[in-house]
Amino acid sequence: FSVTALTDFYFLDNNSDGLWSYKEALGLQKYYRSWYGQDIQLGTIHRNIHQLLIQYATDIINSGMISANRNATRQARAVLRSLLAANGTIPRDVFASQVE
Repeated sequence: FSVTALTDFYFLDNNSDGLWSYKEALGLQKYYRSWYGQDIQLGTIHRNIHQLLIQYATDIINSGMISANRNATRQARAVLRSLLAANGTIPRDVFASQVE
């Protein structure tokens, strides 16, 4: 397993719907365990990335100095809206702009 695979959205998004879901993360985790004997906690990684993106966006919106930057707050609001609308998944555009 290569850590760089975690930054390749096409590797993570098995069904090519533009969303990386927790279910897909668990499927890849099971695949690596059965084929390579490696226990890679992709479900945990997915959940942590999702939670951190929401927390960072919220922090930017609510912070003092950064919230004065209109571009930063506009991007944070867009990321937050996209994540909340995606119902627990991580959309490709958010992943590309915030993780890759």
